[in-house]
Amino acid sequence: MCPYWYLSPRQTIHYENGAGNYLTYQIFLGGPGETVDILEIEKEEAVDINGIQGVWYIQNSGDQIILWADEAQGFGFMIMTDDPQVDLAALARSVAEGDPLTPTRSDSTGKALEELGDYVPSVLPDGFEEETVLGCPLEEGGGWYSYVRKFYVNKAENTRIYFEYETYAIDTESGYVDNAETACSFYIPGCDVLNGNVVGERVEINGMFALSSGSDIAWADTERHVVFHLSSEDITPEQLLEIARSIRRADS
Repeated sequence: MCPYWYLSPRQTIHYENGAGNYLTYQIFLGGPGETVDILEIEKEEAVDINGIQGVWYIQNSGDQIILWADEAQGFGFMIMTDDPQVDLAALARSVAEGDPLTPTRSDSTGKALEELGDYVPSVLPDGFEEETVLGCPLEEGGGWYSYVRKFYVNKAENTRIYFEYETYAIDTESGYVDNAETACSFYIPGCDVLNGNVVGERVEINGMFALSSGSDIAWADTERHVVFHLSSEDITPEQLLEIARSIRRADS
């Protein structure tokens, strides 16, 4: 068991040699907290990774795994291989920051931000910062669909806020009414407007109709057919509503 809290990996790199042996490196959002199960352990020992205590496992299969976490940066790391000749601790100690990478979809994200606008909150809880922005422009969405997705994280506490906005089209032939309530309902868990089950409180976000329910708030611009969705299980509904009301287009 490793005393570090790992979420889904933020980056995974696989290597393979001519003999078919693998080497995998992963970086996670991480920090102290829950545990990760490593199965079929034959040997386990503490290992120093540049002043940070990690855990080195040898599995029954002979595979090696080292886990460690940099609490100051809020990252967890894992490196593993099935090659018994590899000095895994030396490899782990060689991990360091490299030159900044250009995001794979940076051009597409830029086009989506131009089309939909760059919406940002002026209010965030202490410790939160924007981590990732992803976008899909209209040319990749069939000429009518476009989205922007933003992730805000507090690395020290391993908490996050998710914000997205995208174009929408309502299927009125299925009985839906093309209005803001319908558009918002698809982002609120348990909401079913067709059967009259509207979950959440009807509120207003910057002059637009919104539904607010616990960890989710959705509001819709019916003129542009763009719906906004803010979600987090790590902050209070009151904080989420305050953030939503602070969101404005950056160039306005």
